[in-house]
Formats: sequence, C-alpha cells, structure tokens
Amino acid sequence: MSNQSTWRAFPTWREHWISLDEVQQLLNAADEILRRRLAGNRQMPQWNARANSDRLTLGIAALRVWANGEPPKSDDKRPETIRQIHAAISPALHAIMWPRWLFLERAFFDASQTGDLLFAALVMRTMCEEVQRLHALDLSADELAEFAGSMDTGKRNRLKLFLSVAWTSLGNLSDKMVYEGTDWPKLKLVSDSMSDLESARRALNSYVHPNYSSHIVALFPERASCARVLLKGTVALYEAFFALSWAKQPLSGQ
Repeated sequence: MSNQSTWRAFPTWREHWISLDEVQQLLNAADEILRRRLAGNRQMPQWNARANSDRLTLGIAALRVWANGEPPKSDDKRPETIRQIHAAISPALHAIMWPRWLFLERAFFDASQTGDLLFAALVMRTMCEEVQRLHALDLSADELAEFAGSMDTGKRNRLKLFLSVAWTSLGNLSDKMVYEGTDWPKLKLVSDSMSDLESARRALNSYVHPNYSSHIVALFPERASCARVLLKGTVALYEAFFALSWAKQPLSGQ
C-alpha cells in the first residue's frame, strides 16, 4: 500500500469521477478520513487467553444467563454484578474488537486500490454492520452499572443489547445461530442513534442488491451515482468508527 500521506481513495476511477457534480468535495473528504485512519492502529492486539481463564469463563456464563432474560433477582445487586462481569470479560472483549475490523478494512483498501467497486460496496456494507456491533459493545463499567440500576426502559434495553452482543462475541454459539443465521442480537437501538451510518448502510445495501442496482456498478462504474454512494459511505463509515472510545488508542501487537 502506498504511503499514507499520498494515499487516495479509489484511484482508478478518479479521472472519471472528478468532473462530476459534488464528487470532488466527496473525494477530498474520503481521502482525508482514510489518511487519518491509516495513521492509526493497524495491528492485531496481543492477549494471553490463558490468563484468568476461569474468571473469563464465569463472566461469559453470567453474560449468557442475563442476556437470555434471567438478571440478578435483586435490583440492588445488579450494578455491582455488571461491574464484576465487565471486569471479567473486558480484557477478552478489548482484544476481539480489532481483528474482524482489520480484516474487513484490508479487503476494503484492496478493493479501493484495484478499483473493484462492487466488492468495495459489499465490504463496506458489512463494515457498517460491524461498526454498529462495536458501538453496541462500547460501554464503560460506569455506564453499564448506571443502566443496570435504572428503571428506564431505554437504558435497560441498551444494557440488554450490550449483554447479548458481548455474549455472542465471546461465548459458544448455538447451531441455529451458526448454520441458520437466526437469534442474533438486533442492532436497531444502535442504528437508530446513528442516522448517517444507517443511511449509508441502506444505500450500499440497495446498490449491491441484484434486484436493484448491482448491475449498474458493473456496467457504469464511472457514473455519479456510484461515486456518491461509495464516497459518502466511506466518510460516514469512518466517522462512526472514530466515534468509538478506543478507536484512536495506540496498540502494540502483531
């Protein structure tokens, strides 16, 4: 990959896109946010899976029980219980936040550099869903304790989403989830709070769907509709990524 200071989004198509209405501004915005990202962490985190494995196992088991509708019976004990769960799982949770994102991102960078726009759109759609999942997990122990002790329905639902996403990220999944794709946590609470990202995800989804527009990407990649969907999607996607509390933290790893 070229040096981050000279890196440009979708170089193969720039000469076709640059004269289109509003696309120059979008190209500049995409270039800037991608250069900013390339200056950040691109390493896999190091984590000793054997350290405190018994504690982690207990934390995952507690996640599963609570996520499946069996919280601690005493309301007063819930804030402290969620703090204990968070302490048990947080090392593993922080370690697994990066890998899938980095693999998806590498695929996106390759698609951008080679000009494979349909593949880029497909990967970006999945990246939008992944960053929503990461936002569902991005709660501190203090926030979780507040939600666990609250009678507010919205806060309780947000806590349940964290528990469900954390458990499916760390625990042993059922055959129905793996083979049938059912029973996964719904991310509507997160998507409703991130309107720009959700608009980008829907636009990408429509663009790659064979009943709608995927043939347009293949036949007319030089058109403004293609440029706008991909460039607006890039900016919205990375703005959402940088809103994660840990996205700009330095990291040592492989």
